Amino acid sequence: GDAALGYYAQAWALERFLAEGAGDRGAAGLRELLRDAQAGRIAREVPAEEIDARRGTTLFRHYINDDLAAADAAYKDFLRALLAPGNRERVAAGLPPRIAP
Repeated sequence: GDAALGYYAQAWALERFLAEGAGDRGAAGLRELLRDAQAGRIAREVPAEEIDARRGTTLFRHYINDDLAAADAAYKDFLRALLAPGNRERVAAGLPPRIAP
């Protein structure tokens, strides 16, 4: 239903932000997080006392950006650009969205 669509949209937007809008560390950090998760290395990379399975902030800080306020501001800027006119059609056509600086 709507909840699943909302979750999917948010997950997609976050992935696009990490891949395209968070700078080099966003894409590289996402790749590193996924590799470590696949290999079962997260517990070795992030101290157990810092991991809270109910929140992603610990992993985000470790792999992507430890300045959550700056990351939040950049993400919101990215979303505004992502939602600019013309991007819906581009994404629906299988093209990447245009993200103006």
